[in-house]
Amino acid sequence: MSVSPFRKKYPKSGKKLETVYTNRRSVGELDPTHILGLVTYSSRLEPDSPHADIPTSLRISLPPLSENNNIEAWISGDPVQSGQMRNLHYRHTEDLMFGTIEMNESNYGNISQCSHFAYTEIIEAIQQLGYQHLLRMWNYFPDINEDTDGLERYRAFTVGRHQALSVIPDFERYLPSASAVGTYENGFQIVFLAATKPGIQVENPRQISAFHYPETYGPKSPSFARATLKHWPEGKHSQLFISGTASIVGHETLYPKSTSKQTEEIINNINSLIENVRDTHQLNVNTITDTSLLKVYIRHPKDVNAVKKVLQAHLKPSQPIMFLQGDICRSNLLVEIECIIDIQR
Repeated sequence: MSVSPFRKKYPKSGKKLETVYTNRRSVGELDPTHILGLVTYSSRLEPDSPHADIPTSLRISLPPLSENNNIEAWISGDPVQSGQMRNLHYRHTEDLMFGTIEMNESNYGNISQCSHFAYTEIIEAIQQLGYQHLLRMWNYFPDINEDTDGLERYRAFTVGRHQALSVIPDFERYLPSASAVGTYENGFQIVFLAATKPGIQVENPRQISAFHYPETYGPKSPSFARATLKHWPEGKHSQLFISGTASIVGHETLYPKSTSKQTEEIINNINSLIENVRDTHQLNVNTITDTSLLKVYIRHPKDVNAVKKVLQAHLKPSQPIMFLQGDICRSNLLVEIECIIDIQR
């Protein structure tokens, strides 16, 4: 599954934001003045790739599970500028910010406090800089399903995140889409998108909103939306950022012992969400076939072919997919899929 070829200058697609999967060889063809950020997924330290001097270049310790491209490039239709506030690095245009933050968990005592400090820094930065509307967030940290002081680390992370976000009045109405994945090296890392104007929070009719989960899933519910719909101010370009989606209906995990069945249920969930967007906002999107790219996190590498087989029955051969080995937020979840859809209005 391939990506569109690059040019030395960023192609004038008319889009405010575009995401592509690429590799070390091809990423050098991108115009650095239009790169918002580069996220490299790898199982070990690799030689610096072109544009490694861009401050929002980040390496995530998730091993690729296929020969495909392992660099995620975020490209702006407008020239970008760089900045830094404490641990936060960012690149921005007039109406869009791409940010990354890395923190050493041991400096903060535990994952809950580390999460709280990281999110507090992000909230303070986006408010001061004028990009106060979070659109999409990715959270990466190790041992996500391990217990610390009697609480699973993912659940402890959600406590710290909730504490930071809850300072925003009526914050649940403005939660962005998000993913949280367990990595294989130390370090707490966040990647995020924010904008000067808000996106639209989207929920899934098949699922209870994560921020309304019962207390059986932790002291504080996970603070994220199932998706964010963003209408860009110029042209007729919209984007749907779909959160990491798992085999959950209502709030319960389905098929805890079958990766194939979990993948099928994920597709059902994504299709349900897309149909909700289509019907509610009168947009030309129908199924997972309309996704512009997908990222698939798989707990056990041996399951990758089973996941690919299910996806091949539902996707077009040209759709870019990145397969990564990563731990999912519940120990009985074997696979998770996130997507972006570019929509022409």
